[in-house]
Amino acid sequence: MTVIPNFFSDIVPEKTSLSDQAYRYIQRKIVVAEYPPLFMLNEIEIAKELGISRTPVREAIKRLENDGLLCLKPNCGAEVIGLSKEEMYNILIIRAFLEGLAAKLAATTMDNKTRALLQEIIDLQQFYYERNDPEQCWKAGNAFHSVIYNSCSSRHVITLLRTYHTYIYLWMEKNMMKRNDQHPKEALEAHKTILSAINAKDAELSQRLMSEHLEQTFYSL
Repeated sequence: MTVIPNFFSDIVPEKTSLSDQAYRYIQRKIVVAEYPPLFMLNEIEIAKELGISRTPVREAIKRLENDGLLCLKPNCGAEVIGLSKEEMYNILIIRAFLEGLAAKLAATTMDNKTRALLQEIIDLQQFYYERNDPEQCWKAGNAFHSVIYNSCSSRHVITLLRTYHTYIYLWMEKNMMKRNDQHPKEALEAHKTILSAINAKDAELSQRLMSEHLEQTFYSL
């Protein structure tokens, strides 16, 4: 049986620096609101929780400030900005546009090996759907998206989508929207039509189908 590509490696890489570990740790707590808006981070406590020095924590905080999730205040420290429901809605809109673009680019450049892999992923998604295993069905569906956007020719699109997928995954995990609420049958059928368009090298249709498919996620908020 096909091994599902590790979609989650986009979220938590297997090999990370101490700064990366601190970044992911704090990022997760912000997105799921364990660190709510206006919460002031304590570098010492975070370093103790992770068993690391304060230096990588400071580096992580600086990165998160650049991401717009934190605000550094002179003589006070790092204050959480967080992600509102409205901001998540906007991220979903941007994601739908960018993944549509990624599908368009991938349709004309994707090699046959990757196309075959997408078909195997859909077969797995079908397998898990028929066995009423929504979690594995969901993972296969996310792998489908990951393979497509990682196959497009724009590294900037890939980088942006990896970031947005992290936020979306964490948000959905927090709000328990990632399994049954995602209509696995509709997602499966959408993936089949998207792959048909990609296999036909129809860039415009691939873009439209992907964007329309992801627009359905808006209603999960």
